[in-house]
Amino acid sequence: KIYNFAQHSHVVLDETITYLLFVQKLNPDFVILHDGFNDLLFGMITDKNLLLDMITYNINHENVLQKLNNLKLKNKSTEIIKCKNKPDEIIDSYIFRKKQLKRLIINNKSRVINALQPCIFSKTYLSDSEEKILKDKSSFTELYRNIKFLYERIHEKHANEFDINFYHLFNKIKYDCFIDYCHTNEKSEQFISDIYFDFIKKELKF
Repeated sequence: KIYNFAQHSHVVLDETITYLLFVQKLNPDFVILHDGFNDLLFGMITDKNLLLDMITYNINHENVLQKLNNLKLKNKSTEIIKCKNKPDEIIDSYIFRKKQLKRLIINNKSRVINALQPCIFSKTYLSDSEEKILKDKSSFTELYRNIKFLYERIHEKHANEFDINFYHLFNKIKYDCFIDYCHTNEKSEQFISDIYFDFIKKELKF
C-alpha cells in the first residue's frame, strides 16, 4: 500500500509535523522524502532570525490565513519579491531539517528514501512549453531564477545526503516534463515512480 501525505507548498518542517501527526503511528516500511524546491524557494524570503534557527516556513500559509479571516490586504501580486538570505544559510536550514526528520523516521524503525526533487532547471534540453514557463513573469520570478544556483550548490556540498538525486537524473531528458518550475507532468511522474520502485525492489532484494 502507498499513502500519499504530500501537501501544497510544504517545506521539511511541515513534513515533520505531518509525519508526527499521521505517519509515525502507521509505522510504514519506507518513508519517501521527495522535496527541495519549496525549502530553497521560501528559504530565500524567510525571516533571517528564523533561518538562523534552521526554520524555513511557507509564506503561502499566511495568505490562506488572511483569506480565512477575511482580511482585506493590498494586492502585492505584481511586486517583485527579492532574496534576502545567503545561499549557504538557506541550504543549511534545509539539510539540517532533512537530517532531523530522517533520524525521527529511522528511530521509529522505518526505512527512509531521501530524495532531492527535480525542477525545470534540472534539464539541459527544454521543450517549447518549458521555455514558455521560463519567460512568464511573476512576483516570484527573481527567486525562481536563483533556484538553479542553490541546487548546484547542494550537489556540490551535500550530494551524499541523498539516496536519489532527481535534479541530476532529469538532466538528459528531452521530452516535456514540467507544468511549472517544479511540478512534473504525468510522463515525468511515471519516470520518477519507476526509479522509486526499482530502488525499493533493490532494498527489499526482490
